[in-house]
Amino acid sequence: QIEQVVADQVKEKYGTLCFYYSGGDDYIRGLVNMAESLSYSICESCGNPGKFINDGWCKVRCDKCLELEKDYVNSFKQAKLDLKIEE
Repeated sequence: QIEQVVADQVKEKYGTLCFYYSGGDDYIRGLVNMAESLSYSICESCGNPGKFINDGWCKVRCDKCLELEKDYVNSFKQAKLDLKIEE
């Protein structure tokens, strides 16, 4: 008899999936390893194929989500700059 699988923690660590669990068997271990490995190439934002990026923060993004993120950061930086100019 296979011991019941219990998820102890499921989280993102260094940009990829970390799944801590107890129970299961070799088949379950293989499924978890496969899911963790696949998370290195699946965009965290939308689920499309992506690439692992370490720009100070580890993350996985597709090209579209990476562009959206850069646009957001740039607009935030510009707004912050505008506030300094008004002071």
